[in-house]
Amino acid sequence: VESKPTSDASTYVGIGESSTRSANYSQEAEKAALRSIALEINASISGQTRSRVTSRNDISEREFTNEFIVSTLGSFKGLVKKGDYIDRKKDRYYIYFEYSKSDHLNNIEDAKQRAISLVKQYSSFEKEEYIQRLQRLVNAYEELFQIYGEDVYADVNGLNANLQSYVPAEISKMIRQIVIDASGQTQLKGVFQQPLNDELGFQVKAQTGPRSTINAFGLPFIFEFEAGSGNFSFSNVTTDEYGSVTNGLLKITSNIPRQVIVARL
Repeated sequence: VESKPTSDASTYVGIGESSTRSANYSQEAEKAALRSIALEINASISGQTRSRVTSRNDISEREFTNEFIVSTLGSFKGLVKKGDYIDRKKDRYYIYFEYSKSDHLNNIEDAKQRAISLVKQYSSFEKEEYIQRLQRLVNAYEELFQIYGEDVYADVNGLNANLQSYVPAEISKMIRQIVIDASGQTQLKGVFQQPLNDELGFQVKAQTGPRSTINAFGLPFIFEFEAGSGNFSFSNVTTDEYGSVTNGLLKITSNIPRQVIVARL
């Protein structure tokens, strides 16, 4: 601990420390270690690329380094915990990570190739295969998230597309095709500390053409209270083969007179 290893030409080194008096000292030290690696990765990313990522994701430069890069490190191959140590005299905890720079470059390249493959799969599906197409785009977006804004080009139906702009635009386009209709009442009456007698439900369709729609099977929705509180039968619900989403409310736990429930894709 007195002679800490440092990064060199081949390896990123991250050492984090915290007081053992803290309840979450090991997690705090691990975050600090990963942030130190993230700072070094950040230094190798061009200012123009960083600017693109922060504006596209509506985050600050600090958030980009502390959260955006750190969040990708856990899913990358090659991040190795070398060890940890408690200095009981000083009430300090230390943790030590190494991450090969060549592994990092390989991880970036692998993510690019996976994104390209997923977009090619997306373009091969028919319009009626809505869920399969949307799933490939979302997976491709997740891969692009891991390469810190680097441009990635792929041939999509004869167009040389930059996936960093193409994928988000296609996801937005597909989301706008979703049509939601309430299948029951939307103004309901409930009683504090009682279940809701009525079912929460709506119908989801996808508009695949000017005059054609299909039932959107397999879309996940999260139910939340925007005002008030209560216990749902299910927190996450997926549309069935008819495009229907249904949920129940087991108990209303807030006594405010007007409560609002929302379901989000």
